[in-house]
Amino acid sequence: MRKHNDTRRSLCAYLGIDFVENLAVQVPVFDLPLALETSVIEHYVQKNNTFVSRQQVQKLEAERTLFAAKLANRINSTISFNYGVNQYASNFADAYRRLNDRQSFVVGLTIPVFQWGIGRNNVKIAENNYKSSLLSIEQKKRSFHNEIREKVNNYNYSVKLWFTAEKAYRLSQEQYRMLVQKFALGRVSMYELNVAVQEQSTALQHYYSAVSDTYSNYFALRTLALYDFKQKQELVDILTNITPKK
Repeated sequence: MRKHNDTRRSLCAYLGIDFVENLAVQVPVFDLPLALETSVIEHYVQKNNTFVSRQQVQKLEAERTLFAAKLANRINSTISFNYGVNQYASNFADAYRRLNDRQSFVVGLTIPVFQWGIGRNNVKIAENNYKSSLLSIEQKKRSFHNEIREKVNNYNYSVKLWFTAEKAYRLSQEQYRMLVQKFALGRVSMYELNVAVQEQSTALQHYYSAVSDTYSNYFALRTLALYDFKQKQELVDILTNITPKK
């Protein structure tokens, strides 16, 4: 019992409240979804998570690099046309009399003839880099998909543990109360009563651990998808509807 009271004192100190001898442990009410589907999570991840857009940008960058390498190995031509007038004179006014027309038309053509295969090698390297980028993007997508599936499985499993641990804790409370009555009648020893206290404390720790894991897994998915599956509303809508306090 002394160890049990020490635990209560530590809890009261952590919560910043006065120590209460008969501190009752209040069982939290489960108010989260009973289960979540991977397909639903992925839908909102595709819609709201920046991971998808980052992979698209990376793919476009790889395509741009490949296109630039191929373009540099092709025949390039330039065409320019210039027209103007000029005149020389000893003073500023005469410079604008009887102007001479100057026109030019220039066509430039660049043919990669003497590159000795350098351009072709550059294109080959760019193609290999492009394929490597696509493989990297695909691998990241698979890893991200597996991460989502793992988080969903963890949440669904922690929900089941929540209810199992809650039943175990309630059962340990009932067994402890029964042993206290038997101990008062002299039917059980102090050792058996201490064992019941230890079992109740262990059941309580397992229960709180299950509750903590459930909320941690839920908010991890909530952050990943930017969607509140409890309110069935996107986080951006929830934040924009918050009325500031005056």
